[in-house]
Amino acid sequence: MNEEDAARLVDECQIGIHYPLIGDKLLARALFSISSDWSGIVETGTFMGATSLWFSKVWSQLSFYTIDIVEGYVSSAKAKGLNAIWGDSAEVLKSLVSSFGTKPFFFLDAHWYERWPLSDELKVISGLDTPTILVHDFDDQTEAGFDPGNDINGPVGEFLAARSDMKLYRLKENKKIGVGLLSNIFESDYWETMM
Repeated sequence: MNEEDAARLVDECQIGIHYPLIGDKLLARALFSISSDWSGIVETGTFMGATSLWFSKVWSQLSFYTIDIVEGYVSSAKAKGLNAIWGDSAEVLKSLVSSFGTKPFFFLDAHWYERWPLSDELKVISGLDTPTILVHDFDDQTEAGFDPGNDINGPVGEFLAARSDMKLYRLKENKKIGVGLLSNIFESDYWETMM
């Protein structure tokens, strides 16, 4: 598996009209470029399972869980052979957080219903030594799309204030959807520091 294989699988993991990562092959390459030391993957917000399926294929050697509050999405993901868990993502994370080794990756995308759990998810993750976290639909201060309130002034800013060992990154080139990557300091051709 390499960056190009990860990008190619974006098309292969399409489910109906839904693509993994909203079809963003640049994000697929960028994630692969920083994944060499991940010890496990957790996705919150399964939806149709396209991104879940993509994660499970690209990193088939790692433990992978996807969590959703909608029971039908979880059932659909399980039917695809994915390790899907039904429940409030922050609550489920509490029970899983210790099972991912030293460098887990979290893809946080659970934010479409009455309760937006990002703040609680980040509180659970904040106790880990070296997580890497991607907040999807984040206001990365470019022209890319994002969800209102999902910006540096919200839970992500609070997380960073408590974690001086981590920085906020965004994709250097991105026109699809905003993403915020929280990670230890690193250099990358795909990512640039926001703060």
